[in-house]
Amino acid sequence: MYEFDYKTGEPTRKIKLEKDGPNAVNPFFNIGIFFHSKDSIFVDSGGFGYYLVDHKGVVLKKFGLPPKENTMDPDCCPINFNEASFYNGDKVFGVQRYSVSDEPEISEYTFGSINISGNSKTKKLLKLSTFVPEYKEIIAMELAKDPWGGTFNVPFYQAGQL
Repeated sequence: MYEFDYKTGEPTRKIKLEKDGPNAVNPFFNIGIFFHSKDSIFVDSGGFGYYLVDHKGVVLKKFGLPPKENTMDPDCCPINFNEASFYNGDKVFGVQRYSVSDEPEISEYTFGSINISGNSKTKKLLKLSTFVPEYKEIIAMELAKDPWGGTFNVPFYQAGQL
């Protein structure tokens, strides 16, 4: 994993995840990352469970694992980690699924949570527009022919506001 400086875009550190041993992380094809802090990084392995790793890639905790480790089970991992993920108490929240609605004005993310202490999973509909003020702008950008053609700054994601 690479961490980049927000202002310069330059890489600031590289965190190597191990393939084997006690610090092994099985990323399969879909890896989601949520940097909660410099030393607390949540990793979604895309059906193989979740990991909490430190700044050196050492696995601090494994949670949400399938019944048999190193086997894929989509039901074990109801959420994906991304820039909209957040941590509260013992629960980490992430995108559950994307609405398949053809109507962009009602297409919103569904959030779920997993308790990292007890592996309990919840499914809650937390509409993105309730906590991301620029949601309508994001939808307009997604519908644009060239969504990356202009600059787009979402203050919600700036440091200290999450």
